Amino acid sequence: MAKNFQESYVYALAAISSGLAAPENQRGFWKSLFQAKVKFEFSQGLESDYLLPFAEQQDLADEDLSAFRQTALEQCQQIARLALFQGDNVSFSEEELACFVSPSSGNSMTDLVLELVQTQQNLDQQVVALLQFKELLGKAILFFLHEQLRKEPRFQTTLTALQRNGLIIDVREIKNIVQSTENQLNQALSKKQFGEVAQLGAIA
Repeated sequence: MAKNFQESYVYALAAISSGLAAPENQRGFWKSLFQAKVKFEFSQGLESDYLLPFAEQQDLADEDLSAFRQTALEQCQQIARLALFQGDNVSFSEEELACFVSPSSGNSMTDLVLELVQTQQNLDQQVVALLQFKELLGKAILFFLHEQLRKEPRFQTTLTALQRNGLIIDVREIKNIVQSTENQLNQALSKKQFGEVAQLGAIA
């Protein structure tokens, strides 16, 4: 499964890079990789759905937008070479990876990947903001993951087995459980119900 995540990460950044490049510059390594491995669905709408609304939000126009486009393109190409999900120093379990395979988890995927990326390479904060805009990076990775789910029976079988055994918990569900426990602890403390505090502390 780590291989599927790593490939989806690379394809996602290839798609974003393709969408960032000016039409006359869309050739070379990234375009070749993209044509050979992935469909054009995601990158086709990147400029209208993400880049231009982001540029308007950031007051980027003309030369400033062109310069930002180039910076973002170069940095996306650089970070696509990082081994985030598969490599000697990567220790994600299949259960941990599977937690992020759902259409509603784009936000979690974006935050996870950007946190991992920035432990290995510094990014321009405006580029980070673009990748976070409307959860661009997470949605791109999940788009290609779901493409692999459709095409690779082994990946689908692994995910189904994890789901059947109850090993996949949505990240938001985990946050809700933690928040609920904290609220119960605070209520018990305010009422001096120390026996309940001890029980909740054991759960936490």
